[in-house]
Amino acid sequence: MASAATRARTPSPRRPTPSSSETTATGTACRSRSPTSTTFYNVYGPGERAGTYGTLIEIFRQRFLAGEELPVTSPGTQQRIFTHVDDIVDGLLLIGEHGEGDEFGLGASESFSILEVAEMFGSPIVMQPEARGNRMTAKLDVTKSTALGWSATNSVRDYIAGIVAGES
Repeated sequence: MASAATRARTPSPRRPTPSSSETTATGTACRSRSPTSTTFYNVYGPGERAGTYGTLIEIFRQRFLAGEELPVTSPGTQQRIFTHVDDIVDGLLLIGEHGEGDEFGLGASESFSILEVAEMFGSPIVMQPEARGNRMTAKLDVTKSTALGWSATNSVRDYIAGIVAGES
């Protein structure tokens, strides 16, 4: 186990990037392997948090359960890729074990607009003013990850349907 002083000097293998919904993780599965970098967006699943730095799915989930309106930033057509935490973990383990180099994208094959996601919850929607610098598209290259045999197996649509049905 590393000492507190060593941990304080060691940079985090997980760092936020300029887009608040994007995370880049770097690391190695074992000491004999070289580091790899992986990018993924909008992770959802157990353990999410809401609030200022919360995930969209968890913010919507909590508001849905409280019977509140879901706020959607105009125009609502902004596309996002949502990937379940279990799929991300599976991908990170596979890349850590077999990956070489950088630019491993982990993400579901389907993207949804923010408005589509809000509609999946079935709650009233309140449109918010357009935000400056709001990213409108969702693009992620998963070629290197799928070449290793990875693909997302969970669906955000099914996850939200479980919440709406009272299963989550």
